[in-house]
Amino acid sequence: MQSVNFPGNAKWTVVTKGPLTGSFLDSAGTGAWAPQLKKAGYDVLIIEGKSENPVYLYINDDKIEFRDASSIWGKDTIETSRIIKEELGDKRINAINIGPAGENLNPIACISCDGHSFAGRGGAGAIMGSKNLKAIAVWGTKQVPVVDLEGAQNLAKELMGRLHETAKGGGGTPDVMVPLEELGDVPIKYWRGDIWHHGAKMIGTPRYTELLNVKPLPCQNCPVGCHRHIHLKLKDGSILDGNGPELKLLEC
Repeated sequence: MQSVNFPGNAKWTVVTKGPLTGSFLDSAGTGAWAPQLKKAGYDVLIIEGKSENPVYLYINDDKIEFRDASSIWGKDTIETSRIIKEELGDKRINAINIGPAGENLNPIACISCDGHSFAGRGGAGAIMGSKNLKAIAVWGTKQVPVVDLEGAQNLAKELMGRLHETAKGGGGTPDVMVPLEELGDVPIKYWRGDIWHHGAKMIGTPRYTELLNVKPLPCQNCPVGCHRHIHLKLKDGSILDGNGPELKLLEC
């Protein structure tokens, strides 16, 4: 299947009523879920109503089904993704899902995308929990129609190269924490505060990268690497190995 791997096309956005504020909420995540939804043939997914029992939605091109999620209700987001992939028999399937925080309607609960990325602003995870919707898994095999496939592929390749050149060492958000704090553009107490010199240095590069032994973990079709894999030996000798935190978590 031919495709156009435009940088940024892994971004997805959830729009709903915010459980904490009661006003408009939008929050974005990445991963590989959005490209799969597009290849399944969909641009927008609208969820209405509430299930009587925990379920997850499985989309496989034109086949759409609600599956029982009772056995994974209470599981964290990493375990949920693993179990869904095993149940559906394909590790390539991507899922956005919630953990116990969303199930218990915590008003700042996130939506996770396979544990790689999170829609972390505004508590959208609680909205999924209120609907008894544990996850949305998707797999797509269709060709996304493109008017000028060759031209689009060439442009995507050019943009990917330019982004690779301008990305500052693949550090993602931590690279800009110190300079943004100096400009007063860091979400400190939801922008009610603008001075956090010590904190910005603690979670920015180079300290963040060196302390957590960070390696860039780019999203699909993106060379920047805002996400990161960390490997840290704790004082008790145990190893913390996996995806590291990002700015979206701080915004919660």
